[in-house]
Amino acid sequence: MANEFVPKQFDGGAPATTLNGAISGGATTITITSGTGLPDGSSGKFVLFIDYGTASEEKILVTSRSGVTLTEIGRAHV
Repeated sequence: MANEFVPKQFDGGAPATTLNGAISGGATTITITSGTGLPDGSSGKFVLFIDYGTASEEKILVTSRSGVTLTEIGRAHV
């Protein structure tokens, strides 16, 4: 099916980092403490999770990363 959504679970492949400060609901950029090991977006958008595995878990669709600054276009609470 062309528009079928297939959930996927990935374990152990992504490096952990933390937010460098609070983010507002309308934020379009996010600053993290370390970008080491994260993609830069040149191969396409990628997804990060905030508060993974908790009731406040949130998905962030990131378009690019420059150092520790992420530019995102979509956020969704899971």
